[in-house]
Amino acid sequence: MRPRLNGQTGPAPDRYLAEEEFADSSFYPQYRPEVIAPLTAADYPSFSAGDLVLTRHRGSFIRPCPATPLYNCCGLNIIHIGQGCHLGCQYCILAAYLGSAAVFRFGNALTDGLAEIKRILDDIENSGRPQDPEKSYRFCTGEFTDSLVFDRGFNISESLILLFSNYSKSVLELKTKTAGIDHLLALDHRGRTVISFSVNSPFISAGTESRAAPLISRLKAARKAADWGYSIGLHFDPIVCYPGWSRGYLEAVGLIDKYVPWNKVAWISLGCFRYLGPLKNILLKDNPSALFDGEFIRAHDGKKRYPRPLRYLLYKSLLNFLKPHLCPLTTVYLCMESGRMWRDLFGFDPGTSGLAARFRTAPLTSAWTFRPQIKNS
Repeated sequence: MRPRLNGQTGPAPDRYLAEEEFADSSFYPQYRPEVIAPLTAADYPSFSAGDLVLTRHRGSFIRPCPATPLYNCCGLNIIHIGQGCHLGCQYCILAAYLGSAAVFRFGNALTDGLAEIKRILDDIENSGRPQDPEKSYRFCTGEFTDSLVFDRGFNISESLILLFSNYSKSVLELKTKTAGIDHLLALDHRGRTVISFSVNSPFISAGTESRAAPLISRLKAARKAADWGYSIGLHFDPIVCYPGWSRGYLEAVGLIDKYVPWNKVAWISLGCFRYLGPLKNILLKDNPSALFDGEFIRAHDGKKRYPRPLRYLLYKSLLNFLKPHLCPLTTVYLCMESGRMWRDLFGFDPGTSGLAARFRTAPLTSAWTFRPQIKNS
């Protein structure tokens, strides 16, 4: 069994491998690399869980969120610093999506990657709109990997925070299940970075996220980041239906209320547990789990999802738990949900373009004012 996270930055890798051009770099001085030949994407599946691989990325460092057809997307832009995660959450879609259990970091992210990102940010800043008008001005490193696992020694987050601090029309999001933020606290971020934490009920967090930082450790880290002027994001994703779920998610909101100042929460996303077909067999092979015991239907996008009435009940309950605490500046939105669900919960459907537009060109301190009115029915 791999070791539990120490509450900060994640378990150490079993092996650290670096392509020849990065073997003598300053990355990860705490580990001695095993030197390997240059890789192609076809080589990635040959690496195992526990491997940390430093390689060159040969494509674009900016990717649109892999949105699901027929479901609203917030238009997030992904900064592709690497892929894979060692935290081993039992529901993690990356296990089926990436085809490799190893963690990859791109050694040219701090050179080629930052240069590419700077060109895009300059275009947004100077023209008032990105090259693709359907894109949001929000960028995140935490979609194909955890933003802060293996960040110390790689230092990409620090470089990105300082880069984004020079722009008024773009926002950086760092998304994590760790509590390892101390190396970011003293940076001059100028309010252009949101540090986001995945949150869940204490039962799900303890039972399915065994190598992530405990929920309370994450919330204490969120408080620490808020004290240093960062805005905070909270992602309830996946929301899981299990015996006692209502009590569990009410407890989660109570813990947030205890540790996190609500007036520093920029946004909260909600997304119910869903999975690609192959994920069930991949995860159950090594980790028997009750996550898949409930009722699921095959949705329009081919993913297995809870039936719509059950999703509505989960969302509605969590929204009611959150509603007494929310500040007017906090954005609440559904992740990859249908327009019908938006109408049922909020009374309107923003569509993908409308939802993405809500995240554009707004100072976090004054203009993140979009919050759907939660229907009382």
